[in-house]
Amino acid sequence: MDMQSKRGKALSVVTAATLAASLGVPAVAIAEEVDQSAAAQETAYQRGSVVDEMLAGQSEAAAASVIKIGDVSYDTLQAAVDAIEKGTASGVEIKLEGNAAGNGVVVKSRTDFTLDLGGFTYTIDGNTVGSTGTETNGFQLLKDSNILIKNGAIKSDKAKILIQNYSNLTLEGVSLEGGASTQYALSNNNGKTVIGKDTHVIAGKAAPQVAFDVCGFDAYAGADVTVAAAAGRIEGAIELSSSSEKEYKLALTIDGGDLSKATMIAESGAEKVVVKKDASVIVPAPQGFAWVDNGLVVAKAEVAGTVYPTLAEAVAAAQSGATVTMLDSVEVAQTVEVSKNLKIDLAGKTIRGNDVRAFLVKGGKLELAGEGIVTSVKPEGGNLGESSSVIRVGDNGGDAGRDASLVIGKDVTVKAPNTYGVSVFGDKTAESVDVYGKILATGTESAVSGNGSAQYAGTTIVLHDGSEVTATDAAAIYHPQAGALTIEGATIKGLTGIELKGGEATVEIGGNTKVEATGKISHGENNNGTSSSGYAVAVVENKNYAGAAKMKIAAGDFVGDIAILTDNEVAADKKGSIEITGGTFSVDPNKYVPSGFVTMPSNGRWVVSRYTPPVPPTPEQPEGEVEQRPDGSTVTTVTKPDGSQTVTTEAADGSRSVVSKDAEGNVTSAEATVSDKAAADGAATLPIDPVKPAADAGKAPAIEVGMPASATEKAPVAVTVPVDVDGPDYGVVVFAVDADGRETVLPKCGVDADGNVVFEAAGDVTVKVVDAASAFPDTAGAWYGKQGVADFVSARGILTGVPQADGALRFEGDAATTRAMFVTMLHRAESCPDAPDAGFADAEGMWFEDAAAWGEASGVVDGYGGSVFGGEDPVTREQAAVFLMRYAGHLGLDTSARADLSAFPDGAEASAWASQAMSWAVAEGLFSGRDGRLDPTDGATRAEASAVVMCFINGLYA
Repeated sequence: MDMQSKRGKALSVVTAATLAASLGVPAVAIAEEVDQSAAAQETAYQRGSVVDEMLAGQSEAAAASVIKIGDVSYDTLQAAVDAIEKGTASGVEIKLEGNAAGNGVVVKSRTDFTLDLGGFTYTIDGNTVGSTGTETNGFQLLKDSNILIKNGAIKSDKAKILIQNYSNLTLEGVSLEGGASTQYALSNNNGKTVIGKDTHVIAGKAAPQVAFDVCGFDAYAGADVTVAAAAGRIEGAIELSSSSEKEYKLALTIDGGDLSKATMIAESGAEKVVVKKDASVIVPAPQGFAWVDNGLVVAKAEVAGTVYPTLAEAVAAAQSGATVTMLDSVEVAQTVEVSKNLKIDLAGKTIRGNDVRAFLVKGGKLELAGEGIVTSVKPEGGNLGESSSVIRVGDNGGDAGRDASLVIGKDVTVKAPNTYGVSVFGDKTAESVDVYGKILATGTESAVSGNGSAQYAGTTIVLHDGSEVTATDAAAIYHPQAGALTIEGATIKGLTGIELKGGEATVEIGGNTKVEATGKISHGENNNGTSSSGYAVAVVENKNYAGAAKMKIAAGDFVGDIAILTDNEVAADKKGSIEITGGTFSVDPNKYVPSGFVTMPSNGRWVVSRYTPPVPPTPEQPEGEVEQRPDGSTVTTVTKPDGSQTVTTEAADGSRSVVSKDAEGNVTSAEATVSDKAAADGAATLPIDPVKPAADAGKAPAIEVGMPASATEKAPVAVTVPVDVDGPDYGVVVFAVDADGRETVLPKCGVDADGNVVFEAAGDVTVKVVDAASAFPDTAGAWYGKQGVADFVSARGILTGVPQADGALRFEGDAATTRAMFVTMLHRAESCPDAPDAGFADAEGMWFEDAAAWGEASGVVDGYGGSVFGGEDPVTREQAAVFLMRYAGHLGLDTSARADLSAFPDGAEASAWASQAMSWAVAEGLFSGRDGRLDPTDGATRAEASAVVMCFINGLYA
């Protein structure tokens, strides 16, 4: 809710003597507030129109006899309150002796009384009250008053705020019930509020439907709300907010009550409200907050839906491999230690170490992801040492053999204003760091550093393309330890770009790397830290560091000198080296360029590249035999001295093939490229000699088929592979070979009238031609054996045969085909793609469950009434026609063809729902009738179903 619209606090009242007299109602003198500490809030209360006043007066007059102080009756509740304020009443308790209705009520400051509702209800149905311009309250209870309301109910459909409280208010046995217009049943801005025994606070129906709130506001000292242990129901939202920067008490204590229908809302400034609850009270924390020891705290991080008040607690609770998502920026006073695989999504937030290192990776991998900042700062008078770092990778203690890794994501920035950015060393761990983002050191230390002591070794650091490592007043990277540093394309800038100081280090620089030295050239012996300035890359020899540093530069742009420097005399095994085989340099690096590479000046820079000797002329290739074939193709055969041949064929349509054969004429490799023209026609025949089908896919020669860019999933090309057979062999198929060498049959490959195989290609593919038909003992002599039907479906895995007790497979062509079998055949023709779970309850757990799910998802199968698949039922011929027509539609094929079913004597017997599909199937030649009859409702045998699927697939390429 908008803070200003709710919190207009100019409080006022005004006399109504004239109207009261004209209506015959005793005038009630309502004086201005005495307390002028918030004068702007206590101006005259302006009533509404004269008509509203008259109606309200009449409503109050009707209630006069039930409102009493002692034995004195009052016409309105406001009149009774005013009598107490003026001191004219004989007691301090107002009591209702019946249900009453009337205007809203203003209670002025320092007015103490008890309102005993007497078990009745007071309804505000007249004018509401409040500050000028915001007269929306049922009750307005001003500060420094002590008020007890008990035993009854207060309701209103008109008030936006049923009770606006600035006083010390106690509710006992009261039901506050918001109505149609009520946004807040009880709003607390000041004083102490007790929601006591058997008190119910029910939110109204207007947004935000708040039961009660605790709200801080500039003009008041604070609000303290208690829900007593014996309180009743709280229904609706409990809102926490504050619009002030002042320090004052805002508190909510929940000792009990029924909060099963309550929620909590945190608005701006909610963190200033101190909230405590009894352990028995169950109410969800508002978004962005969490309960900790029954106190409400701001949530800083989240793991798998659970929020935590501190980053350290989130890290401790997270399982290895989990992601910690930051919900707010945090300041840690104690280093967060990581000893497991963990991802922290910064989510636009900042993690700041206050006088401490932010992270210590003792083991496992810490991945910093998302956009955000990790930093450590030293406050005035702080203890954070310059030799510390924002993040350290590696542990000085603990168990040996652990790996410690850090990944800095591409949108992550590590800022180091007072210390090193990332330090990489530990005597019990092997450390690795991958940098995709930025490490910025603005103090006197390096952005990335190691340690040259003998026990700190084994580091692996990779700066990935696009990363940035900079230091304002130090070497950007200081690497004195044994390990490997690989720079793939980073931007590196510092007084010296990279300083290697012994340590048996190997550094490889390549890619789009840019290294810039910003300092003035200098070098002074330093046995504990960097000793160079002004060098893009410096290898520094020092007797106090173990081993030798080796620098290899293969690419990059370097501003600053490249040099090997000596702090002091070192032994031969500590001599450093630099090898430059590529890159651009501001200073001539020729002394470090090995044989086989050259340095050339270019536009004031030096470019290193590989030396390329003159290329000797290519010896003449033997001339080939050229043959012009009748089909317009040109075949060139080149025979080498060893008898091997290369046969190149250029087809008339521009397609091309190159086939290599050994001396015995065996094909060793074959490549074919389909031309744009052939692809535009939608069909292409590979310009190769007919291929002899292999009996084993592993031994078949591979044919690499290159397709033009115009061939896509939406515009595939039918590719024909010539096959060396005497007439069609329907067991011949095409296998596709993927990049890993796996061979997979293409179920929808067809066989044309000449016995060639045809398949659809949407891009480059490697294929093999194989005779993969199964040998079924029961197909000999049967029509489905003679016509190749069994061979066709078995070779493509569409129908695999029925297992027998002896382990053999029988085709069983005369057996009935079920609905599940037929849909499974189509599913296998599509290579068994995954699909969502089927809605068919009777398919769950069955062998055909996946096929049924695919059939439903692709629109091939509706089921009986949309919920029953009936997989074990025999499939009828008309059902098969419907399934096939829908499958054709799923493939994007034209299904508009129709035949006249009246040509069949039983054509009219086709069901109404299947007649169009039967007409289409006949038109496409899928069904030709049995002895002149369609038999639409008869079942289909396995052989008949196989023949129809075979006809459908071959028809794709007709």
